[in-house]
Amino acid sequence: MNSAIEEPSPTQAQRSLSLNDITVPEEQKRELKEAFGMFETRKGKMSAKDLGPLLRCLGLNPSERDLEEARHELDVSAKGRISYADVERYVVTHGDVYAEEMEDILEAFRVLDKCGNGKISVTDFRRCMTTMGDRMSVDEVEEIIKYAKSDGFIEYEDLLRQLSESTK
Repeated sequence: MNSAIEEPSPTQAQRSLSLNDITVPEEQKRELKEAFGMFETRKGKMSAKDLGPLLRCLGLNPSERDLEEARHELDVSAKGRISYADVERYVVTHGDVYAEEMEDILEAFRVLDKCGNGKISVTDFRRCMTTMGDRMSVDEVEEIIKYAKSDGFIEYEDLLRQLSESTK
């Protein structure tokens, strides 16, 4: 008889993990509820097309491919609606997948920094964010620019710090 206790395999441990097993700080729950409320169109539901802006409000940075996979995974109703409970479950279990490292973001901004002085023009920022990679809407970009101390240029390290603090 073997007296050793058998540990569950990682796969078994993952399967047994539920939303109830994950402790989410109250502050994060409050932020998710607040962000969801901005996109909620019916009691407890939001449009699936607003998932990207919702995740970005939470400080996450999903690609369009990530969003397609998320919409496929989430329980989207026939009318294209997602419940708060489904969004909460998804963010708790997948949120860290979308968070980008600050250094990667800074490196992307450095490419636009023509003078190497920590600043990029608002015009270059706007053009880049709306035409390259995972494109943002003009409204999303204008919302970000509001955080910038702008004299025609954005101090991108300061902007990232402000945006990071606003999503905590």
